[in-house]
Amino acid sequence: MGTGIGLRRMAFLLTILLAFAGGKAFAAVTVMADGATSNPPVNITVGVPVLFEATATGCNAADTWFLHVWDFGDGSTQQSLDSHSPCTAPPVSATYTYPVMPAGSPNLDATYSFAGMSSVEALLCSVWSGWCPATEQSGLVRVRLKPGTTTSLDHFRIDHPGSALTCQRADVTVRACQSADCTTLYPDPVSVTLAPTGWVGGDTQTIPGGTAATFALRHNTAGTVTLGIASSDVSALNPVECFVNGVSTNCALDFAESGFVFDVPDQTSCQTSAAVTLSAVKADPLDPQACTADGGFAGQSKAISFWSGHVMPVTGTQSLRVNGTPVATASPGTPVLLAFDANAQSPLTVAYDDAGQLQLNALYTGSGEEAGLVMTGSDLFVVKPYRLDVTATTDGTTPLDNSGSTGDPRWPAGSDFFAHVRGVCQDGRLTPNFAADTTLSAVAPFAPGPGALSGGTLSAADYSGGAATATVQYGEVGTQAVVADYLGAGGLSGTSATVGRFTPHHFDVVANTPEFAPACGSFSYLGQPFDYATAPVLTVTARNAAGNTTQNYTGVWWKLTSASLTGKSYQAETGTLDTSLLPATDPVIVDGGNGIGTLTFGSGGGLGFTRSAPTAPFDAEIRLQINVLDEDGIAYAGNPAAFGDASAGNGIAFSGGSKSMRFGRLVLQNAYGSELIPLNIPIRAEYYDGTGFVTNTDDSCTAYDGTLAVLSNYLPNLQAGETTASGTGTLIAGADDPANPLQLSAPGAGNDGSVEVSLPADFWLDFDWDGDGIYDNDPSARVSFGIYKGNSRMIYQMERVR
Repeated sequence: MGTGIGLRRMAFLLTILLAFAGGKAFAAVTVMADGATSNPPVNITVGVPVLFEATATGCNAADTWFLHVWDFGDGSTQQSLDSHSPCTAPPVSATYTYPVMPAGSPNLDATYSFAGMSSVEALLCSVWSGWCPATEQSGLVRVRLKPGTTTSLDHFRIDHPGSALTCQRADVTVRACQSADCTTLYPDPVSVTLAPTGWVGGDTQTIPGGTAATFALRHNTAGTVTLGIASSDVSALNPVECFVNGVSTNCALDFAESGFVFDVPDQTSCQTSAAVTLSAVKADPLDPQACTADGGFAGQSKAISFWSGHVMPVTGTQSLRVNGTPVATASPGTPVLLAFDANAQSPLTVAYDDAGQLQLNALYTGSGEEAGLVMTGSDLFVVKPYRLDVTATTDGTTPLDNSGSTGDPRWPAGSDFFAHVRGVCQDGRLTPNFAADTTLSAVAPFAPGPGALSGGTLSAADYSGGAATATVQYGEVGTQAVVADYLGAGGLSGTSATVGRFTPHHFDVVANTPEFAPACGSFSYLGQPFDYATAPVLTVTARNAAGNTTQNYTGVWWKLTSASLTGKSYQAETGTLDTSLLPATDPVIVDGGNGIGTLTFGSGGGLGFTRSAPTAPFDAEIRLQINVLDEDGIAYAGNPAAFGDASAGNGIAFSGGSKSMRFGRLVLQNAYGSELIPLNIPIRAEYYDGTGFVTNTDDSCTAYDGTLAVLSNYLPNLQAGETTASGTGTLIAGADDPANPLQLSAPGAGNDGSVEVSLPADFWLDFDWDGDGIYDNDPSARVSFGIYKGNSRMIYQMERVR
C-alpha cells in the first residue's frame, strides 16, 4: 500500500510540474568555472576557491531561473536551490572550495538548471534530477581536481637597522613568510597596518606577493620604538620575527638625535674603496626632521670605534679594514683616529678580502666634558668578487677544454658534466664567503654553431668556501664557453675558456626497404651477378643523451667515414655469396647537414652465389649488415644495422617476388644435314632440378652470338674456311630464337664432312663437359655435312634439298 501511495503522490506532483512547465521554452545554458568552459574538464586545485558562473540565453524577463549544484568534493552530495528573477538578470555566480582530494582521479560535476520554472518544478528537478529536461541538464561544468593545499601565511619578518636618527628616515624591510624559515614568501599581496605610527605614505601598506617590501619610518623624538604588524588582511599563524643584520633579535628600534651618517658603496673584493665620507650629524634645532653637522666634531680629530658584522653569510674569516686597520667583528670595536673638517666630515676607506654583505658600525663614546655622549652609525654594503672563475670537467678533475674538432678530451652531448664556479679576487685568490644565486649559460665562441646549456642554476646554498659545482649538460656537438652570472652588487660574471669538445651521444638509424633485381626474369643462375633494383640506404641521425638531434654534427665535426664503419657483411641462409664485384667504397657516405646523413650501399658489378657442383634450386635469403660508428666510437645502440635476415622468408626482397637461384648450363645439340644448305645448331638452357637437368623454360634472357663460335677438328673432306658460324639472338623460353638460329653456312658440293662447334658462354652456364670435376667448359656439338658416314650408329638419313 505504501508503494501505491508513493506512486500516486509522484503522479500528482508530476501533474503539477507539467502544468507549470507546459508551454514554456527552456533557456540555453552556459556554465564556466574560473573563466573556463568544461571541454576539456577545468583543472582546479584542491583548497583553492572555485568561482562558478552561469548565463542563460533565450529567456525573458517573465521567467525565473534556478541554480542547482551537485558537488562531490568532500565525498558527499551537496544540493542548493536558489531562484533568480528575472531570467535576464546578470550572470549567477557561486564560489566553492573543494576541501579534499577524493581517491582516484575524479571528474566532479557542478550543474546549473535553468528554465522559466516555478519553485515546485525546480524543487522536483532538484530531487529527481533524472527527470529534468536535457536542455536544463546541459548546464554542466566538469571539474578535474589537482592535489593542493590552502596557502597559509606562517609569519611576518621585519628586518631593521637597530638604530636610527630622528632627523632621517629609517628603512625597514617586511616580508610575508609562507615557510617557517622564510625562504618561501606568501604568493599573494597582503595589506598590513604597521606599528608604530609615522610611516611614510601611511601606516597601512601593501606587501607585494612573493617579494619583500621596504618601508620608511619617521620618528622625530629620541627614544625606542617597537616595530610590529598591528593588523593584516591575511592572518599569520605565528608571531612577528625581527632581525638586525640577519641576526634574530627583538623588534626595538632606537632613535637618537645625533650620530654618524656614511654610505659605503658596493665594493670589489681585495680592493681598497674610494673615499667614503663619514659625517657627524645631529637634529637641526630649527627643523628636527633635518640633519645638520655636529659642531662638536668640526675641525677635531676623534677616535671612532669601528666593527663589522657579517650579514650574508653570517660568518667570515677575513677582517674588514678601515683606513688600512683591521677592525673587530663586535662592539665596542677597534678605534681609528679620524680627522674631521669644518663640516664635521672625515674621509675613510674600506677594504675586504672576501665577499658577502656586511654592516660597518661606528661608535663614539664621549669622555671629559663629552661624558655621556654616545653617537652611533651603520651602513650595509656588498663586497663582490672581482670575477667568477669558471672551469669545466668531465668527472670533477679531468678538464673538458678541447677547442678543436678532433682529439681528446671529448664528451657526449646531453650527458652530465661539471661546471665549477669560484668567486675570486683580481689576483685569483678565492673569496671563501662568496655564495649567491648564479646562472650558467653557453656563450660564444661556438663551434661550429650555437648550442644551449641546461641544468645551469646554482643557489647560494650550493656554495661552500666560495666555490660551487653545477651538474650541467650541453645539447649540441662542438665547443662553447660557459658564463656564470650573478646579478647582485652591480653585476658579476665570469666566462670559462673553451669547453669541449662534445660529440653525439649515439646514433639513430632508419633503414629503407631495398630490393634485388633477379638477373634473368624471375630467377638468377648460380654465379650470375644480380644488382639492386632499390639500393639499401641507412639514414643516420646524430642524437644527444636526451634524444634530440645534434644539428652541429656536420662538416669537420662529421666523423662517420668508410674507415670507421666496421663489420660489413652479406650473409645467406643457403649457398655461398660472391662479393668480389661489389664497389671498393661501400657504402657511400653523405653528410646531409643538420646532424643527418645517409649510407647508401651499391652492388657494383653485382652480387652472386658461387657455383661448384649442381645444386637444387633454392631461394636467396640474404642479410646485409654493418656496424654504424664514427671515428670517435659513437655508435648506433642497435648495431649491427641490418637489412633482412638470413632465414626463410626474411631475406632482402627481390622485385617480382621471386628469389629463385638455379644451377644452369647451356647445351648445343649435334646437327646433320646436306653440304648444300646452311645447317642450324639447336641451343638449349637447362637447370638442375635436384634430380637431373631439365629445360629452363623461364630463361628468355640468355644471349648468344654465333660469330664468336669456335670451329675445330674438321674431318676428312671439310676444311677450315669452307663453313662459317652466324646467328645472334636471345633465348626464348629456354631455346634459341627460330628467327635468329645459331647456324653454319653450307660448305658446298664435295665438302662433306664434320666439324666441332664450341660456343662461348657466360661462366654461370659452363659445365663439366670434359669430366675433370671442374665446371668450366663451354657447350659444344658435332655438326656433319653431306653423305660422310659420320656417326656409325646412324642407320638411315634422308636429305631433302629445296
